Amino acid sequence: MMQSANKIESRETDRYVSEPQLMNYLGYSKNTIRRFRKKGLPCVGTDRLRRYHIASVLQWLAEHT
Repeated sequence: MMQSANKIESRETDRYVSEPQLMNYLGYSKNTIRRFRKKGLPCVGTDRLRRYHIASVLQWLAEHT
């Protein structure tokens, strides 16, 4: 059963999300996300199409906060 939970969690964090989705997922404000991005928070795309890889963001946060 534990293995199934790990697979679900892995699928959840191995996806790309928009900035509003990331804000909701983490519970951070838009200003906090943007401030972190200026400090190196990983993302791909341009202003209108910017996406965040959840696993990469969580790793970055663990190393920088």
